Amino acid sequence: MNNKKQEPKTDIVSLVMIGGILVGVAIGYA
Repeated sequence: MNNKKQEPKTDIVSLVMIGGILVGVAIGYA
């Protein structure tokens, strides 16, 4: 697997996933 930033979508998806996890954790701790 050799993707050197060929798809910027993957970065957006990963950011959204990380953001969702952070929001879930924040809600869990709230």
